[in-house]
Amino acid sequence: MPGIAEAMAAAGAGFADLDLLAVTVGPGSFTGLRVGLAAVRGLALALGVPVVGVSTFEAVAAGASDVAARSRCILVDSRRGDVFLQCFGPAGHLSGPLAEPVVAAPESVPDLLPPGPLWIGGDGVAVLRAAGIDPAARGDAVLSDAGPDAVAVAAVGVARHLGMLPPLPMRPLYIRPPAAKLPAAR
Repeated sequence: MPGIAEAMAAAGAGFADLDLLAVTVGPGSFTGLRVGLAAVRGLALALGVPVVGVSTFEAVAAGASDVAARSRCILVDSRRGDVFLQCFGPAGHLSGPLAEPVVAAPESVPDLLPPGPLWIGGDGVAVLRAAGIDPAARGDAVLSDAGPDAVAVAAVGVARHLGMLPPLPMRPLYIRPPAAKLPAAR
């Protein structure tokens, strides 16, 4: 909540100025996603405004606005030694995903990338570098550690609200099943 207050102050805006809220739904940390979604849902209810979800993949792809004519592949660090991967066409999030997100070991990422010029971004790039994997070695890829930023989340949120993108459920986007399990029924 302090981060939201800081952003509002930096923008010179008050909560009464808001008519739409956007929030990342993941992938991301279990607790972080739930806290973020709960905070934004509470604000939306209090302000009487709609809220839309934005995937972390979409937000990073939208932030790569200076990479025209390159498909965009987003890598998110899973914090378990592998990455979550999703690729988009040259128009980024507006071109829609090329496939569903997957969990990938660093060494398998080069084989999962589409042909043609690429922009590869996200905090998962560091996971590849740590594993000695360099997808830029193929000669037509540009790497960036860029993560999602609030402006990109807002841009995707507006596009979704205007119907330019399909709806996204307002629940955490988990790519792999949870590690914790309920005890078996007796």
